[in-house]
Amino acid sequence: MKPMDSRKYRIDTPRGQLFAKRWTPAAAGAAAPSVLLHESLGCVALWRNVPERLAAASGHPVVA
Repeated sequence: MKPMDSRKYRIDTPRGQLFAKRWTPAAAGAAAPSVLLHESLGCVALWRNVPERLAAASGHPVVA
């Protein structure tokens, strides 16, 4: 798999904290990200390696 940068984010909201993760391929440049959404009880971990594989295949960053 191509080099990939991944970063974790914690976003404070009035109703609690959100967690997100972003996968960015090395050659992504200014490409628009794909955003993956899940139902309210899910979590980023349930996506397993799908976001990283999608970022590698598309050349675009992926946020989940």
